[in-house]
Amino acid sequence: MNKIIKNILGNNLIKEINGIIEKELSNRPQIDWDNKNVGGMQNGYRIDPNLGRLLIEHLPLSFSIINEISKNFTDILNGYKYVNTMYCKYSSEYGKPQLQNHLDKGKFETICIDYQLDSNTDWDLTIEDKTYTLKNNDAVSFHTKKQLHGRSIKSFNPGEYVTMLFIYFDKV
Repeated sequence: MNKIIKNILGNNLIKEINGIIEKELSNRPQIDWDNKNVGGMQNGYRIDPNLGRLLIEHLPLSFSIINEISKNFTDILNGYKYVNTMYCKYSSEYGKPQLQNHLDKGKFETICIDYQLDSNTDWDLTIEDKTYTLKNNDAVSFHTKKQLHGRSIKSFNPGEYVTMLFIYFDKV
């Protein structure tokens, strides 16, 4: 089920994504992590000190970006529809980056495309018992509620970061 695609997007789409992130960070307020107001999550961004990350939920990607990514996973995404994209930047600037093996919660059967936008360090992703070392512009797919997934234990040095897009598709 897991599929990895290398160099998935062209430079123009990567620049578009970076522009969207920059715009969202400048236009959205920072919301306190403990504020569980679901509506606020769509309108702000959060810093999660427990996982060492900055998080933007509901990142408004264009159809061309979603289409370009999903067309590489058509065999896996058959019967699924695009729902949402989350942006995460993991860095010691936000706390201690960590992501223990877990299954996502929720009521829908979901496939996630983990897309590594940018990083200046390697941080292995584990899905079930397989390890993936994503490089910039690589993506891997997995079932969020069926497959254990997480990150290897790593101490981030000051200035090191990994930025990811989590692109979610729910079963129709």
